[in-house]
Amino acid sequence: MTEDSGADIIARAQLLLAAGEPSAASHVLDRHLRAHPDDARAMIELAHVLVVQGDPGAAERITRDALADHDAAPWARAMLSQIIALDPTRAEESLQWSRAAVAALPTAPGLHVVLAARLGRLGRTEDALREIATATLLAPDDLSVRVALHVQSARALLPAPGAAAEAAAHARAALQLDPSDDTAAGLLAAAQAVASRPVTTLEGPHRPGGTA
Repeated sequence: MTEDSGADIIARAQLLLAAGEPSAASHVLDRHLRAHPDDARAMIELAHVLVVQGDPGAAERITRDALADHDAAPWARAMLSQIIALDPTRAEESLQWSRAAVAALPTAPGLHVVLAARLGRLGRTEDALREIATATLLAPDDLSVRVALHVQSARALLPAPGAAAEAAAHARAALQLDPSDDTAAGLLAAAQAVASRPVTTLEGPHRPGGTA
């Protein structure tokens, strides 16, 4: 009976995490890493589990260890970007890690998606959409890229006068592709709130079908 590969272990941990069992996922990865302490991709997956378990500090430490692996380093940088982004005071640091990830592996669409998310959070929606455009060219049929395209489009449209309905449509499209996307859900709620507000003109507030 052969030992499971690192890829098998990571896949098993991802299934456990998706099933709502982060403790079991952590156990599987911990056991694997005791035998294979240099498996950087397993470290990165464990960091994800640790974030879910509410321990971003431990997640950041193990992800920094994964930076020593040249092949996994771009993904470690992207993971660091996402972990650091949990602290609003470190937004610029998070952005720099994400930029470094893309610079190291510009052909990976997922890294452009992570960078787009960081840019979007900082209100730089045009830059975010450019990253999504690059990701779309690299992987036009990738589900995560399509979700990100709708999310960033919704974020870009939301502040525009009269664009709330279009923003909501993009947010709904993202949720149809990935019902678990919290950012899309938040954008949909915001767009619906904007759309329901009275329209204010020089003559006063109006509602559709109403009078001044």
